[in-house]
Amino acid sequence: MLHHFFATYGLGEKVAHLHADNCSGQNKNRYMMSYLMWRVLTNQHNEITISFLPVGHTKFFPDAGFGMIKRKFRKTKVGSLYDIVDVINQSATMNHCQLVGDQQGKVIVPSYDWVDFFEEHIIRSGAVLVRRTSEVSDERKIRLIRNSSWQPTSSSLPDVIKPAGLPLTRQWYLFDKIREFCPAEAQDLVCPMPRKRPSS
Repeated sequence: MLHHFFATYGLGEKVAHLHADNCSGQNKNRYMMSYLMWRVLTNQHNEITISFLPVGHTKFFPDAGFGMIKRKFRKTKVGSLYDIVDVINQSATMNHCQLVGDQQGKVIVPSYDWVDFFEEHIIRSGAVLVRRTSEVSDERKIRLIRNSSWQPTSSSLPDVIKPAGLPLTRQWYLFDKIREFCPAEAQDLVCPMPRKRPSS
């Protein structure tokens, strides 16, 4: 999503300052650092700084947006993905829903295999500057490029991960068990009848 954000909403800025919480699964990991370094290596940015909020103090502006979504969601009848889109877009002027795919399986925002891409080219051996504190004296350099002869370009993207879709057993479960609880107008979107039975 960060790649999509820069590609869609970037203004040609060469210096970026990012703020994130301490979630190691999403933000505070070597793949995020590698992605940011790849953007600098490919001249999409000259400098990127990412700051992690102190533990216990991670409430910041986006949380207000999520709060408004939750408040709208509690008061709205939701029966499909498109209802969720309406909830988000109507919750506040600051909120804008970005679907990564629709209920028919169309991919809107592709997911790239950054993990394998960076395992092959970058991880451990550019460089990033890291600090444990805000003190400059605490700064140290970590080398990340694996192959010094690698010349990345902004068009050298990883493979796209294609969504597999729901297995037949799950499709039949939704049709048999969940469909009756969906609003009539959403049943064929959320729980359509599968085209065939799963093989036994």
